[in-house]
Amino acid sequence: MTPAHRPEHVVHAAHEVAAYLVREAVSRLDTPGADTAPVLMGGGAIRAPWQARLRADVLGRPVLVSAEPDVSPRGAAMLALVGAGECPDLRAAHRALGPNVRRYEADPRRSARYDELFTAWRTVRAAIRSAGEPGR
Repeated sequence: MTPAHRPEHVVHAAHEVAAYLVREAVSRLDTPGADTAPVLMGGGAIRAPWQARLRADVLGRPVLVSAEPDVSPRGAAMLALVGAGECPDLRAAHRALGPNVRRYEADPRRSARYDELFTAWRTVRAAIRSAGEPGR
């Protein structure tokens, strides 16, 4: 950091870290070849368009954001449709309830930069963790 950095830079950096943590979680859940599939997100800060764009850029793939502020009732309705035998699976139940998402595409230039920053962040985080281990 330099004296030129302002509080809003620190806040933006915190949002970037949150996006990096999402990227780590999504990468653990991905099946082989799924690293370009859209990621569905809902609730909280992700409803802000700039947050959705940031997540798409950090993930390097499309982000689908639920247009509903509370996704729990929709999930419950989907489970009810499957449980009642009205839909064979959750994908079909989602389609049956109709579209409710906004799509945000990753910007290739920003995504490439975030790939570099993500790698650097993981390296620094690993160094900080190992420095705190007993016997170091």
